[in-house]
Order: sequence, then structure tokens, then C-alpha cells
Amino acid sequence: MAALLWFFNLRLDWFQPARAWLFKRPVPAVDIQPAKQAQLDAEMYQLKEENQTLRKLIGANLPAAWQFIPAQVLVKTANKLTLDVGQNEGVEPGMIVLALGEAGSRSGILIGKLTSVNPIESTAGFVNQARAKTTSGIAGKISRENQLLQLIEVRQSLTLNQGELVLTEGGDGWLPGLVVGRIDKIDNVATSIYQTATIVPVIDPALLIKVFIVKLSFEN
Repeated sequence: MAALLWFFNLRLDWFQPARAWLFKRPVPAVDIQPAKQAQLDAEMYQLKEENQTLRKLIGANLPAAWQFIPAQVLVKTANKLTLDVGQNEGVEPGMIVLALGEAGSRSGILIGKLTSVNPIESTAGFVNQARAKTTSGIAGKISRENQLLQLIEVRQSLTLNQGELVLTEGGDGWLPGLVVGRIDKIDNVATSIYQTATIVPVIDPALLIKVFIVKLSFEN
């Protein structure tokens, strides 16, 4: 073989440049995990689609830096949810928790706020003590006690309508314009300063499987 190569090098002018090209040619990189990369690409695409869908449905004027972080519900109790995301995903106590759903012409259902966070999990409490108003503009406050959701501190002179949507007003860490539920039973006693109404949630918390955490902090 050595003699043959010597012969070609010596006798054939065309072989020397061909030989040089052959031995200098770079070895192409081999992707040893194409399936894993495809999975990551698919997950990233799904996350972007979910973020765009939420922004469009909620219709809130959110800064572009705010993110919607998807989370699976691990445990459900009467007063809280345990979620499968934590500090490792950048979530913090006080962040808003939403469910993707629609009520009339409005979408984005408010579930509550994160109350505690560890590196891999977080706990969400259901909406409580948030200022709210109906679609006709009747203002009050949301109260949750023993799984009963109510609109309280509504002035007696105002007229509540059964079936109206209840939306957050914003402030105190709550995003404005998020759907909480619909007015059901109205308790209007003439001798009371305020009237109250039971709120039926748009989404039953017991049926929740997936939610979204709203990351309110800006990223530079």
C-alpha cells in the first residue's frame, strides 16, 4: 500500500491535490440527541403559543417583559393548590395565578396568588380581599370564607344583577379586568349599610389541572 501511494504521488499530478483535500476535509458534527432537541423545540413553541393566546384572550395591556409560566396542579385542597413550579422557574410569592377560560366576551380566569414558594414547587391561595366590580360598574370587594365566594361592601343604593360577571379592579398586587365569577344569590337587607352577593366561580377550582403564573417583574 505504501508503494502504491508513493507511485500515485510521484506519477500522477492530479492525485496530490486530491489527497490533500481528502485528509484536510473537516469531520461533520454528529447530533447525538436529535430527539431531545426536537422535544425542547416543541416545548418552546408550545410555551410561546400559550403566551400569545393568553395575551390575546385576556386583552390586558401587559408589558412585553411579563411572562405566563405554565404549571401543573399537583395537589388540590379546599383552600389551596400545590403547583409543580418554584424558584427554579423564577416564580415568587405574590404572583398571580390564572386559568385559561372564557366568560362571555372576556377571558383569563383569576384563581388567586402564590403564597409560598420553594425551589421546585409553589402553593397558591384562592382569590380573596381583592377590589372588584361587576360589568355594569358596581364596586365591592371579594371575600372568600369556608369555600364561599362573595362580593361584599356593595352600597345598598346600587343595583346588583344576577348573572353579571365580577371582574378585578386591580391594585394591591391584583391585575385589573380579570374574571372571577358571576353574581348569583343577592342578599339585600334594607336595614344594612351594605348588600352582598354570592359569586359562582367561572371555573371550579376542584377541576383545575393546569394554570398559568403571571410573572410581573421586569427582566433587563
